[in-house]
Order: sequence, then C-alpha cells, then structure tokens
Amino acid sequence: MKKKHHIPATLCRHVLTFGLVLHVALLSSCDGGANQPVPEGPNVLIVVMGSFRADYIGDATPFLNEFASEGVSYTNAIANSSARSQSLDSLLNGVLPSVAERDSLSGMALLAGRFAKSGYRTGYFSLEDDSDEPFSPRSFDELEASLADNNALVESTVGFASDKPSHPYLMCVHIPRNDGVFGETNGLPETAVTGFVSRETLARDYKTVLTKTDTLVKSLIEGLRAEGALDDTIVVVTADHGEEILDHGSVGRGWTLYEESIRVPLVFWSPGRLTADTTAQRVSLVDVAPSLVTLAGLDSALTSGDSLFNETAGAWKSVELPRRIVISELLEGGNLQRSMSVDDWKYIGNYRWVSPNDRLTMTGQAHYKDENTEAVGVWGRPTSEELYDLSADMGEMDNLFETAQDEARLFRKIAYYYQEECGGQLLESGEGADDYNLTPETTMEELESMGYL
Repeated sequence: MKKKHHIPATLCRHVLTFGLVLHVALLSSCDGGANQPVPEGPNVLIVVMGSFRADYIGDATPFLNEFASEGVSYTNAIANSSARSQSLDSLLNGVLPSVAERDSLSGMALLAGRFAKSGYRTGYFSLEDDSDEPFSPRSFDELEASLADNNALVESTVGFASDKPSHPYLMCVHIPRNDGVFGETNGLPETAVTGFVSRETLARDYKTVLTKTDTLVKSLIEGLRAEGALDDTIVVVTADHGEEILDHGSVGRGWTLYEESIRVPLVFWSPGRLTADTTAQRVSLVDVAPSLVTLAGLDSALTSGDSLFNETAGAWKSVELPRRIVISELLEGGNLQRSMSVDDWKYIGNYRWVSPNDRLTMTGQAHYKDENTEAVGVWGRPTSEELYDLSADMGEMDNLFETAQDEARLFRKIAYYYQEECGGQLLESGEGADDYNLTPETTMEELESMGYL
C-alpha cells in the first residue's frame, strides 16, 4: 500500500460552503426555474433501483446488460450507505451521510436545487410514498409518489419529460424493490430464514425481483424514447444499495456495509456525448452529483465526491481518478458502522454491532442504546474493527485486522484523520489515540509523507 492515494481531506473543510451555496439555490428556486432563461444543457434522468446488487447483473437483467454496453459502466461502484434514506441523501446531495448530518444538509436534495437555479424543470417520481423521507424528494418542483403501479410510473415520468420539450429537465425515478419473499425476511438471521425458505429459493426469488425491475426500466426508457424525450439526455442508472442474501448470516438491507450491501450498478448513458466504456475503478454515489453538474455545464460546487468525466478536445471522457478512500456509513439503526476502502483493502469500524440473532428483537427501532443506555454514535473508538483484502477475499470472511498490522495501522490513522476533520472530535486518551501515537499533527504529517494528502 505504498502507492499515492487521495483521501477526501478537503471535503470536510469546504462542505459547509457547498451547503450554504446550494441552500441559497433551493430558496431561490421555488418557481422551478420559471423566471430563469431556458438553459441549453442536456436533460438528466436518474433511475434509482431498490436493493439491486451489482454481482447479480447477468441473465436476469437482459435490458440493463445491453444498456450498460452502450454507456459508461462502473462495475465497482459503492453506495455510501446500505440504508435507503442515507444512500439517497448522498446521491441527491453529493455529500457523505455524516457530513450531511453534521451540516444539516439531510433532506435538502441539493442536486435538484442546483439544476432548478439554472432554469431546469425538476421532478421526482416513485411507486412508494417518499414524500416524508429524510432525503426529501419535496425539494423537486414536481413530486409524484405512491403511484398506483408500473404503468402509472412510466406514464407520469414520460408525461413530465415531454410536457415542455424545449425546456430541459432533471428527473429522479425511484423504483423500489418488488419484495416477493424478501418482504417477510428482512433483518432475519439465517436460523430463522432457513426454517421456512431455502438459500436456493431466496436467490431464485431475488433474481425474479431483478428481472421485474429490469423490465420496468426498459419500459421507462422505451416510453421516453418513443416521445423523443431521450434526445440530448444523460441517463444515470444505479441503485440505492444492495441486499444481504445470507452472505453474512442474515437477509436484508441497512444492517451491514459488506460488499453485498453496498456494491451497486452505476451506468452513465448518453450516446453521442459519452463514449461507451467499462471500468473497474472504485467510485461511489457521491460522485454522481458532481459528474452531472460537470456534464450539464453548470458551475461546479464542492462536494464529497469527484466528477467522473472531463472534456478533452471537445469530447467527454471518463477519467481515471486518483486512488481514493471510498467511504460508506450507517448512522442509525441496528448497526452503526463506517467502512473505508482503497485499492484492494477495506476497513470497517463497528461502533454498534447487533448480531443477526439479536436483530429479531430490535427490528423497527430507530435508534439503539448500548448496555449502559448511553447513545451510540459513529465518532470515538469503534467497539470492533475489521480489515479485508478484497483481491483474495471478496466475500469478506477473513478478518485480517489483527494480522495485517501495517494496513490496520494505516486505516486507523485514516479513520482518526477523518474523525478529526469531519466529526470535529478527537479520540481521547484510552480510546485508541495512545495505542498508535495519534495526534492531529503527527497523523497529518505521516499521511502526507505517504502520499495520502
């Protein structure tokens, strides 16, 4: 791990400025851009599929396979949380969950505000009642949630897009997962699940769910194309998070940050604008907002992510980003965690861990307390830590934290630096700082000498 990397060091120093800029944008765009000049930029469509694992794309998803082959496909894209609201906050705000929470950005859908300020029409459409969700689709000019069925979703989306063909749009379409048997098993441990359904049945049912989603995305894209509403359009297809299917002893989402829970599809599609490409570089959903702002030719704003594209000789190209620390978080619910990955190594800090068997009695509670009834947060020293070499152990079964000491020490330093920068909190004596001789000054100096800052 002696390569040069990029840790998101500046994101915490500048995100408040970003939040203030886009908060003003939201307040000044209540008319949906009606008094703004019609922008010359492309339409933008974001399709967010529910609980869609990247490693299950294949025979069950024929349309997405073809669609991805025509666009820029990221096969190693990471959701910034396995909890829907936190993940969509990252997608629509362009900031990490802890940063959004710290700077009171949760629920603002800053991307919609940025586009509306530039004169775009903005709309959000979903089969579920997302109107009161923390990621606040209410920040879009037009909101249609709890639509009756798939046909109504396609109809409403196509109607909005084709209503003013000369006036570009930003749309987000949320396609929640059709649960099937999963509606009965979310959060259940293996011992409970296998009592009434087999692993094989779960995997088969999950593929059936993905095929239904694939068919709906196809109907949506074809409906827009038939109305000419895909002309000069950037389409992003991704997912809010993945799904546990007994990979680590449980079924569900929002409980862990293992790969099955956070690795998702990510495709940017815009024939004639973007050259088809497939890349395995590790990116995350916070990169979507700055990428769309860049591609639409809007003024850039500071975010937790980086644009995945730049323009060279009049053509847009996907870029190979500097090696970075990719972060995911669970800020509330049963398990409180933060994961950090770079190259083939991945670290998970567990601030509150609820075992699969204990989840049976905790499902439905918003916040949990530790044994001393004190609130648990994601700052301070983790109660346990994990470290995996994904090149040899993509299933994350062999925890190397105690044996890969150099890598463990490095990730502890990175976690400490992030905590000091973003959380504004330092580890106290006895919380791990003494173990590694960590201070703000020594940590920054060493990370700089290793090429991380």
